[in-house]
Amino acid sequence: MRSLIVHGGAWQIPDAEIADHRAGLLAALTRGTALLLEGRPAIDIVVETVALLEEDLTFDAGRGSVLNLDGRIEMDASVMDGRTLGAGCVACITDVLHPIRVARAILEDGRAVMLAGEGASRFARSAGIPACSFEELLSPRETRRKRFLDRIEDFKTRQPFDGSLPQEDSVPPGPLGTVGALCCDARGDLAAATSTGGAPNTLAGRVGDSPVPGAGTWAENGMGAAGSTGWGEAILRDLLAFRAVQEIDTLTIDWRARGRELPPPHPIATTQITWGPLRHGPRGAAVPRAARRAIQGFARRVGGAGGVILLGPDGVPGFAFNTPRMVRGFWMEGMDDPVIETEPDAPRQAAR
Repeated sequence: MRSLIVHGGAWQIPDAEIADHRAGLLAALTRGTALLLEGRPAIDIVVETVALLEEDLTFDAGRGSVLNLDGRIEMDASVMDGRTLGAGCVACITDVLHPIRVARAILEDGRAVMLAGEGASRFARSAGIPACSFEELLSPRETRRKRFLDRIEDFKTRQPFDGSLPQEDSVPPGPLGTVGALCCDARGDLAAATSTGGAPNTLAGRVGDSPVPGAGTWAENGMGAAGSTGWGEAILRDLLAFRAVQEIDTLTIDWRARGRELPPPHPIATTQITWGPLRHGPRGAAVPRAARRAIQGFARRVGGAGGVILLGPDGVPGFAFNTPRMVRGFWMEGMDDPVIETEPDAPRQAAR
């Protein structure tokens, strides 16, 4: 079944920014859906969908990337082909508008799975991907936010995701989430793509989950595809994307029976989970329950705050998150138009 699901990050999205998030996701989803209806392969569709999101200042990817402690922009991205388990990943690249295109070029080149920093930039030039300047990536919003975050004593990377970041009217607290897309094409092939502009005010050289297969991105024909977003350090430690795909087939796993003592979860971790099929999607499928269980386990094991979008092997979509909000959207066979969803305009379902 042909389908496409996207996200624009899971974090403390302010009311004033919801309209821009919805509009940006709708534009990307509409473009991706058109490619899907043309018969393009899943790998093309996820790359082109994410590339459009990288051009939108609303999101923390490409042109909307955030500044690290040194006042620099370092971007990560990954793409995965479910037919072959081939992956292309780029980390800490500083001089391209579309990191996802660099990840795709790495996948197609085949000599490496991940390239980082200066080496990734040299590879991008050799692959015909043009350089862009720091000024082309920097937005005035990020300059204001850097000054704001510099004033917060003992700022923690997880704060924007668990809802504890202080608010200031003149400085929006986001964007702080990755962007991602999953697709099941007409041949039943799966693909996944993820891109991020990093975490704000973090250490130079920091690499989160987005470029790491199994953490930020996973696609495997016959199993499923997943894209993660949220607090990257926790997602890395939990391999959230891979676990979410595994949960489609292993809904009876009880992680508490694994024989080790677990740390107490953060208060938000297990009490605030929104999940389900998308409102216009099929009901009662294993995929939404698998997404919920992945976030429950993620919260329980590492106190994680974030979200996951998920496709089953047949293209059925689902999602779950335990952050204040996650904007997502999807299209699937039989629908006239793509659908975008956010909270709190949708009712929350209590985790069971």
